Formats: sequence, C-alpha cells, structure tokens
Amino acid sequence: MLPRHETYQVLAYHGTRNLGDAIQTVAISQVLPAVVGVYRHKMHLADKTIPLVVNGWIGDLFDTCTLPTSGIVHYCGIHAAQQHFRNYRHDDVIGARDRYTVDKLRGFGLKSELVGCATLLFARSHGPRNGIYSVDFPGPGQPVSHSIPPDMPWSDQWDLALRLLEKYRTASVVYTGRLHALLPCLAFGTPVRFFAAAFGPERFSVLDFLHLDVTGIVEDFDVRPYQAAFIRFMADCLQTKLALGEPKFPAVVIGE
Repeated sequence: MLPRHETYQVLAYHGTRNLGDAIQTVAISQVLPAVVGVYRHKMHLADKTIPLVVNGWIGDLFDTCTLPTSGIVHYCGIHAAQQHFRNYRHDDVIGARDRYTVDKLRGFGLKSELVGCATLLFARSHGPRNGIYSVDFPGPGQPVSHSIPPDMPWSDQWDLALRLLEKYRTASVVYTGRLHALLPCLAFGTPVRFFAAAFGPERFSVLDFLHLDVTGIVEDFDVRPYQAAFIRFMADCLQTKLALGEPKFPAVVIGE
C-alpha cells in the first residue's frame, strides 16, 4: 500500500468537560503524518476531500449534527453506548473500542470489529520513575483531574493533555478511575491501580478485551500486540502505510 493522503482530519473538542477526549486525539495523531481538527459536535462540516479518522466517545451528537456517511470517514476505536447508529448507514467496518460497542453496532446491522483504544498507542518508557498520582480518585500522592471547564480552548486542552501524559509516563504509580489515565499508563509501562466501580460495564468492557485483572496494581502489561492490531486496522481502513511517531497538534480546526 502506498500513501494516498498527506493530511488527515481528527477530532478536536469544544464544550467537553473531560480531558480524556483530548488525550485520545493526542494518541491517534501519533500514527498519522499530519492532521487538521474537526470539532466533534460539527463533524458534518468535515472537509469531504480529506479522510476523517474518528476515535473516542461519539457523544450526544444527534441533537446537533449528522455523522458523515461518505467514504471519507473511518471509525477507529470508538465507544457508542447510545442509540446514535440506529439508522446510520456505513459500508466499511467500524472499529470499536469495546465489546459493548461492537454488539450495539452489529445489532443495528453495521459491520464492526473490536480494535481497542488509541490511548494504548503510547511508547513504553524505560527511564527513571518518580511521583505518585491519584487521578480523580481519593488516593495517595498528588491529586490530578481530567475534569476541565467546558470553555477551555482547544490549544489549552492539548497542552494540558501533554503535561499530564508526561506525568503518567514517568510516574512510579498512578491510582485512577479514569479509563484514559489507565490505558496510557499500561502503554507507558507505568504501574497503575484502577478502580472501575465509577463506571458502568459499557464504559470499561475494554478491560475484558485486554483480559486485564485490575484487582491490584498492574505492572509490565504488554500492549504491543494491541498496538500492532490497532495500527493494522487503521492502515487497512485508510489504505496506506502507518507508523507510530510523535503527536501532531491539529492547529487548524474546522468548525471554529
């Protein structure tokens, strides 16, 4: 396969209260050569000449926009617990983050494959570790939160996501109930303790896909097979070669 596009559209966020959304865009931007952003709630405005790679939680979109149905949109690691896809038509396979989403999509007559989450794509850290963080959980060490004000500018979301990811990358241990703190820690090789009781089964059924026991601190979890499968799925969708690299900030955002 030869590259067909130099630039891809990815999701940007306005109005979100969860920094985990930005973290997912940071993650998926690592395997694309260059990116521009499209606000999640304005995906109907996406440039029809540039492939749009959609990952993460679809959100309550049908009140504000229509999901693109043309050949430009490729779903790679989405979570859709609501009824958004009930009357949706899409010819290609939709890459789902978790089994719950796969079952939901197939129930609507759509083709779906379980591919996991893009936040498993971060490179493993082999350097020194220090710092204990509790992410939206009343645990030991420094408190950290993924909660952000809904009016936080997209560039500030991106910068904050990078700063938190650097903390997770070099931490000695992280305690969290946030899925998008857990999964990057697994990728970084950072010891992490996850408290899943805060979410319903539809949110953390990705843990079943990973065969992950979260009853204690998880260490040395090998994410490489999941990374390879995710990148292979994306490459097949986009019909191009992909390789893991550095995050690319989508400075241009459609819908502003």
